[in-house]
Amino acid sequence: MESAIRTGLWLWIDKLTYGGRLPERWADIPLINAFTHIASLRITDAQNYWSYRRLPGFTKPKTGDIVVFNNTHNEETLLVKRITKIKQEDNLILYFLMGDNREKSNDSRTFGWVLERLIVGKVNL
Repeated sequence: MESAIRTGLWLWIDKLTYGGRLPERWADIPLINAFTHIASLRITDAQNYWSYRRLPGFTKPKTGDIVVFNNTHNEETLLVKRITKIKQEDNLILYFLMGDNREKSNDSRTFGWVLERLIVGKVNL
């Protein structure tokens, strides 16, 4: 039987195994984001977008891995799901993620395939 994540369980998110994501704007950098409470800086920062970049990782996500990723509908929300399928279209790698509670899970059956740029890291139990 595979291990399950239960409510209240603390998770260790390994952001380096797949390669750490680099910030897409100033507000994503710790400590510097404290200055974005100033309206003029926040407006200027909203116009910044450095595109998606990731450091080299030790491995790629594979089927069976439990990952933390940004919700496709609200990128401020993090979700934890298991990778069940991987497909590549053009230059994009897409992941189909499913929860262990299949009847009541908000997963890829609801929001579809997930882009690689949304994966934050691997969960180590």
